[in-house]
Amino acid sequence: MFRAAAIVLGGLFVLAVAAASAGLYLFYHYGRGLPDYEQLAVYEPPTVTRIHAGDGRLIAEYAIEKRVFVPVDAMPKGVINAFIAAEDKNFYTHPGIDIGGIFRAILTNIENLGSNKRPTGGSTITQQVAKNFLLSGEVSLDRKIKEAILSFRIERSLSKDRILELYLNEIYLGYGTYGVAAAALNYFNKALNELTVAEAAYLAALPKAPNNYNPVRHKEAAVSRRNWVIDRMAEDGYITSQEAEATKAEPLTVRNPEEAVFIHAEFFVEEVRRELLERYGEKGLYEGGLSVRTTLDSRLQDIADRTLRAGLIAYDRRHGWRGPIAKLALARDWRGQLAGVVPPAGLAPWRLAVVLKVDGGAAAIGLATGETGTIPFSELAWARSVL
Repeated sequence: MFRAAAIVLGGLFVLAVAAASAGLYLFYHYGRGLPDYEQLAVYEPPTVTRIHAGDGRLIAEYAIEKRVFVPVDAMPKGVINAFIAAEDKNFYTHPGIDIGGIFRAILTNIENLGSNKRPTGGSTITQQVAKNFLLSGEVSLDRKIKEAILSFRIERSLSKDRILELYLNEIYLGYGTYGVAAAALNYFNKALNELTVAEAAYLAALPKAPNNYNPVRHKEAAVSRRNWVIDRMAEDGYITSQEAEATKAEPLTVRNPEEAVFIHAEFFVEEVRRELLERYGEKGLYEGGLSVRTTLDSRLQDIADRTLRAGLIAYDRRHGWRGPIAKLALARDWRGQLAGVVPPAGLAPWRLAVVLKVDGGAAAIGLATGETGTIPFSELAWARSVL
């Protein structure tokens, strides 16, 4: 009996030594030549440069990656809680990798064998920081091992809050947007502290596959993923079950990312861009996050724009009608043809239209959207032969 127990213990000891030796070998083999993780302590991500008029209104933005950097201590707890619940529930307790999360990922991948689903990696937030900042996005065992080693090293070098700050300001969240602050503006036209729980949960749903949860093209999937994050927040105690149910009932309403209002002063802002480029270089302009207040008076710019346009219209009408921009075959799909006509510069706020017929005292017109209307001849007295 004693001999058998000794053999078993001896075998376990040999296995433990072998496992430890294998682990040390992996750390030695894959730990050589890894990127310098200590640079993360002083890393400043590229952010958007904004050009403003004298009254603060926006004229232009320049950026390689559209991002607004926000320190982690200025981020609302609701946003932080949503991302931790969705991405790494044990973030504040694990040493860089989450063993339990890895086993859950293995089981999930076994269940998904034979399907077209992408393998689940069980990555922690620290591992994602290691991958996004220091490694490639290659899906391989080698990269996962290097990622784990770097994660241990990062955890020893940086505080949890610094790691979280890097992650929340670097992560890509779709629509050409990087970081949670820029995403809040882009999706909801809100600052971080104005987001509801449902909106924060939606942003936290995006890191895995932002294109798959596009709020316009894949709205049902987006709502489902958002609700999954809300359930995780309730499960982890960030919100109550009653709050979770009420939050999941909220509609997912996002603004069009192209609704940002800019003052139109193209020639002026181009001169400003050139001066900034000369002063601070390309990196400073497109990555430096400059906030530039110019001498432009937006009220006077608007008056000048309207006055110039009115003068050009009056000048043009004094010289008669120059003929159509293009001629279309009405027997075919005139809407599609009209949509394909390149509009002349400076057309806005007008829209291109096609004359469908001339009857009585008016011309019937159609727009590319399918809308129709009429222009009475009394409005066309200026349209004589061109001088």
